[in-house]
Amino acid sequence: MCRLIFYASKKKKEIGIKNPLNQFALMSQKANTPDGDKQEDGWGIYFIENKKEYLFKSTKAIWEDKEKIKNIKKAKLFIAHARSASFRNHKNQIEFNQPFIEENLVFVFNGFLKKVFLTYNLDGKIGAQKIFNLIIKIKKEETDLKTSIKKAIKNIKDNTKQIFGLNFLIFDGQKLYVYSLTTVNKEYYQLYLYENEDIFSL
Repeated sequence: MCRLIFYASKKKKEIGIKNPLNQFALMSQKANTPDGDKQEDGWGIYFIENKKEYLFKSTKAIWEDKEKIKNIKKAKLFIAHARSASFRNHKNQIEFNQPFIEENLVFVFNGFLKKVFLTYNLDGKIGAQKIFNLIIKIKKEETDLKTSIKKAIKNIKDNTKQIFGLNFLIFDGQKLYVYSLTTVNKEYYQLYLYENEDIFSL
């Protein structure tokens, strides 16, 4: 179970992101998952600076990567993810660290699903990869991203025995698509929105 954040300037100018990223790192360190784990199994960040896209991933805990955070001074937006691996053999493997980027889509996930039997044959070794690949696969049939997300959610709900939490963000370069479903541990899985004149954060 992981932790995620989307943070963006509502104006054309770039904004300082070191402080919100440090706060996110501190929360990841101090606030454990419902089963007591920390989000210490690596992290990743996607950000746009000077109209260029950047993706960075690390197997370090986010709060241990202080030098990297210090060097990301300003950005138009960023999407960060701190990971808590569900299984021991999935720890310290950078391929599982998010954000995932494919088909010009940026994806991050937080949740826990039990006994999932999807009707599609999907690539991916972990649940987050499979959910993202499901959306991409449906999008190739539908073309419309919003419709594809809705169909993927229905497929997941219809073929999962129990959903504890199902949260994800998808950014297509222009729009942010958000889905959130929580059935237990709502304080942990709940997504929170903050907005003022200058920033939008989720």
